[in-house]
Formats: sequence, C-alpha cells, structure tokens
Amino acid sequence: AAAVQGSGSGPAGDSSPSVTGSSGKQPRPVWCKDALSYHCSFCHREFGQLVRKHHCRHCGKIFCDHCTRFRCRIPSMEYDEPVRVCERCFTQNSQAGKKDWHGGSDALNCKQCTKLLQESQRIVCHSCREVFCDRCARWWAKVFDKYAGKIYVQICEGCSEKRDVGYFRVFEWKLDGVVPDCSACHKKFYALLRRHHCRYCGEIFCNECTQWRAVITGLATAQAPQRVCLRCRNSGYDDLEPCAS
Repeated sequence: AAAVQGSGSGPAGDSSPSVTGSSGKQPRPVWCKDALSYHCSFCHREFGQLVRKHHCRHCGKIFCDHCTRFRCRIPSMEYDEPVRVCERCFTQNSQAGKKDWHGGSDALNCKQCTKLLQESQRIVCHSCREVFCDRCARWWAKVFDKYAGKIYVQICEGCSEKRDVGYFRVFEWKLDGVVPDCSACHKKFYALLRRHHCRYCGEIFCNECTQWRAVITGLATAQAPQRVCLRCRNSGYDDLEPCAS
C-alpha cells in the first residue's frame, strides 16, 4: 500500500493520517524532507544548532524535540516499541480512544513543583522549553520574534532571572494569595474589595486604582484596551498607549 501523509497547514487545522486497511494495518507516512523544513510544525520555533529537527513517526512531519516528547507504541504501523510522536498526533489519537496507542509524555508534570498537569494546564517556557504550571510560569518577557516583532511570552522563574537572553523587559504576574492590600492605596482586600492586576506591570490593585485602560503592543490581545494602574498609564513607555478617559 502507498504511504500517506497528513494534510493541513497549522496546529489547529492539521490532521494526521488515519487510514487503515482491512487488516487493521495503517501505512507509515512519507517523511517530510529535512532540507525543506525551517520551523517546528507545531510551535513554529526556528530550527538551528540548538533546536534540532525530529520526525513524528505517525504523521511524518518535522518538529522540535519538545513538541515530540511523547513516546508511543503503534502496532497498526508495526511500531511495537515506543517511538517518537508529536503532541498533535498523541492528543488526537489518545482522546479518540484508539486502543493501539500506548504511552505518554515525559513532561506531564510541572518541572518546578511537580504538579500533575492536564493538557490544557501545561505552559511551555518560551526560553528553556520545559513544561510548567501557570503558577510556576507566571513571568512575562518581551522578546523579539522575526515574524511578529516584539511580543510578550510566558517564562519560568529561572529564565526570568537570566540577563543574557535578549529580554526587553520582564515582569511577574503577582499571586493573589500573597498580596493582602492594594499596591497603590494600600486598602485591605476583602469580599467587597476585589483584586485586579495591572496588565503591564503585573502588580495587584483595587478596582479604583486600575480604572485606566491602555493598548499594550505585543500582547496576544494587543488591539483590546487593557486594565492598567496609574503609574503604568503615565509611564510613557513606547509599547503602551493610554486610552482616552
């Protein structure tokens, strides 16, 4: 039987080969050529000396090491020993309840606190590419992306302390439970005085002290006005454009 190759062009719209013959066997896919692949097919990270190419044995496409961290046995393709598969193929087939998929990821737990994470809870640090929970990857860094320009990405605590990786700025998204009062007026929080984060500095304030809105360039929601504190609103930073009151 001729080999098949998955179709589609993006993480959401891509599909993996799923044709099986009458014998229950599934042909192995044609592997994408290394020379024609410049970016990971899932996270789009650019390949280089420190970011190597790896083929998913199920769809044949090329990914970085992190996005092919899953190992599975696929008897229908005559892979009786665990082989490297991409995150997309593993998720699609395991969620579909395919009985011939056995295995899992070696990064199901937060790297720092070891908390067991569901798929939707996993956050990949943009710098070290390890998996963390949202609490342990609550730092945001502004970096330069060759396609999107300057953007904000999520990083872990260890990477937030690095000073030689090209960050334009770094801030911590403060934890609610450790901030008892507003960072500006110092009013104590309680049931009727709720906490609100400034989207630019990550500090926690009351509603009155974050009544201002600004457009922050580089955020995923860059076009939508964001809640900011007075200090950030008046900061004059070139990536923060205050909205009219």
